[in-house]
Amino acid sequence: MKLSMRLKKICEMVDNCETIADIGCDHGKVVANLFLENKIDFAYLSDISAPSVKKADDLLQELGISQEKYKVVVTDGLTNFETSHIDTVIIAGMGGLEIKKILSENKVDVKNFVLGPNNNDVDLRKYLLQNGYKIESDFVVKDSHKFYNIIKVSNGNMKLPKLNLYFGITNFENVTDDFRDYLDYEKSKVKVLIEKVPFMKKIKYYRYLRLINKSIKIISRSV
Repeated sequence: MKLSMRLKKICEMVDNCETIADIGCDHGKVVANLFLENKIDFAYLSDISAPSVKKADDLLQELGISQEKYKVVVTDGLTNFETSHIDTVIIAGMGGLEIKKILSENKVDVKNFVLGPNNNDVDLRKYLLQNGYKIESDFVVKDSHKFYNIIKVSNGNMKLPKLNLYFGITNFENVTDDFRDYLDYEKSKVKVLIEKVPFMKKIKYYRYLRLINKSIKIISRSV
């Protein structure tokens, strides 16, 4: 079973544990891989789409994974979940605002989360820091010419400097080519936007550009 780089990194962020829940499981490849690597004993796979849940169920059966080891659920987010026995929740493949909505509407008794926002990662980080989550790892991965943030969090409290709020923590501790490419991409994108937007909006983009340039300067020292 072939995994994209994004899904591989999500799987790497899941520690060996008894039970996980994959919210928005779609094709079920993450859970399937975790079973194949013997990292989990039981999994919940949920999605708002019944066809997606069936697709995940079909994959697990095709791989010979016993139906006693997992349960598929058609539901919105973590609605109707009994989470006290779940060790890790994975929420990926959707926007940061949607992940924020799921977390805010479902106060759950889970210690660890692996989050994969497709966008609005800054808004998600702000929410996490304001609501009792501690970011353990936070980095960019490039997959099929797109960039994704992977954020691993646990219960706790922390504060972040503005630079880390925008560009994560791990990216500066372990500088990768993916992060360098991401900063170059963001810089080019912002320069184009500055030329197109009204004057008052230019201010916001110039501020963001300064953060990008500061980040580039910092990681250049790691070469």
